[in-house]
Amino acid sequence: MRIKFLISIMLFVLMNTNIFAFDDQDFKVLSRSIEVSTGVGGGFIEKPKSGKSIPKTTIAWAQAHDFQGRINENLHLSGSHSITLYNTTSNKQIYHYKFELNCDNQYTRETGQLELQPGATVTKNFESYLNTKHQNSGAWRINVMTDVSGEIPVSYTSVGNLKVS
Repeated sequence: MRIKFLISIMLFVLMNTNIFAFDDQDFKVLSRSIEVSTGVGGGFIEKPKSGKSIPKTTIAWAQAHDFQGRINENLHLSGSHSITLYNTTSNKQIYHYKFELNCDNQYTRETGQLELQPGATVTKNFESYLNTKHQNSGAWRINVMTDVSGEIPVSYTSVGNLKVS
């Protein structure tokens, strides 16, 4: 019984430390949390790095994707988020970020803090998703937002449309 309990604790610790697996030598994840409104599914998926050169500036980008669906069917809303962070100082810098996808008072939101080494540039790309249902036909706005605060604060919002018939 004690062995099962210890194994359970070890597995719990290992699973929770994997959340922060995208640390590398240029930056460290200090915190990360995901919130999803009640009654819907949602989250974030990190996308692979592109082969493009990384600009030496701080950038936030967001893209909402339009969606059409039917009443009482699963609606899979999605958005894209990207941040590029650049530490122009000779000291470590802390950046706070927020990614959010929301529609009709339902949302998925990720917030966190990253610590960048002096002179480091980091780019992260994520896809957000929100699985929901609507019982009525109509049209709603899909809002996708990426926000960064730190040495250079930046924010970007994109709007899409949900049509349910």
